[in-house]
Amino acid sequence: NYASTIHLSAPTGDKKKGFSVGHATWNWSNHFEHGWRNFTPFVDGGAGNTIPDTRFFHRPFMTFGYNASFEAGTEFDAGPLSLTASAYDIAPWGPQAVISRVFRCSSGGTCVASGTSTDRRGYTTTSVQTGNASLTRDNGFNAGVELKPVRFLDLEVDFSRSVPLRLNNLSFGISVDIGSLLRSR
Repeated sequence: NYASTIHLSAPTGDKKKGFSVGHATWNWSNHFEHGWRNFTPFVDGGAGNTIPDTRFFHRPFMTFGYNASFEAGTEFDAGPLSLTASAYDIAPWGPQAVISRVFRCSSGGTCVASGTSTDRRGYTTTSVQTGNASLTRDNGFNAGVELKPVRFLDLEVDFSRSVPLRLNNLSFGISVDIGSLLRSR
C-alpha cells in the first residue's frame, strides 16, 4: 500500500509567540506499507521546508529550512489491541531557523538570538534562533499502544524519544468514529 500527502501552511501567526515560522511552509510525505498476517512493516519518507509534527511527537518548536525526514517501523495488530514501534531521522541541509513554542519574550528581553546558534535546546531561552543544518538534525524512536474497546472508540498512548535533544514526549488520544456510532443505533 502507498499513500502520498502534501501539507501546505500560510504564515498566519506571530513568529515571536511561536504561532508561525513567518513563511509559507510545505511538506511532501510518502508512506509505504505491506501487511503479513498481524504485522504491517512501514517506511515513510519525505521532504519539505519545515519539520512536521507527527502523531507521536509534537515538538516544542517549529523549524524553517529544507530537510528530509525518514521513519521505519512496524505495527502489530492483535484484534482490539495494536502496538507500533519505529525509528526516525531528520536530515536537514542549508540554513535553518528554530521558532520556540514554549519561550515567550518579555517586553524588555531579547527575542532573537544574535548571530548563528549551535545550541540545540535554544528554544527554551529564545523565541527565534538561526544556524546551520546541525541545529535541527534529529533522530530517535517511537512506540505506541492503541486499544479499540468498542467499534466506535479508539484509545491511544504514544511515546517518542529524541536522542540528540534528550527530549521525551508522552501523548494520549481519544478518537470517536461518529459514523460508526450512528450506524450502531
